[in-house]
Amino acid sequence: MGNDGGLGRPHSVFSYIMEKPQIFPSAGTDIFTLPYFHHFNDCTSFNVYIYVYCFFSAWVIYLGLFWWVGTFLLRIKILVHC
Repeated sequence: MGNDGGLGRPHSVFSYIMEKPQIFPSAGTDIFTLPYFHHFNDCTSFNVYIYVYCFFSAWVIYLGLFWWVGTFLLRIKILVHC
């Protein structure tokens, strides 16, 4: 996959992620072509950033869904009681 800046250290984590895009189906491989992400020379911090982003976005989606279902059921309950 090439090395970072000609230093001879291969992009092992980047190549692993790009070979398995099904781990991050929402991001795909387009996010890794951005020049901003190439400044992450430490692969660990890059991985932590991706995992934290995916974790919190998933929780926001789940909490929003639970809130919508809860308010929907509450509205139905109020309508049935009236």
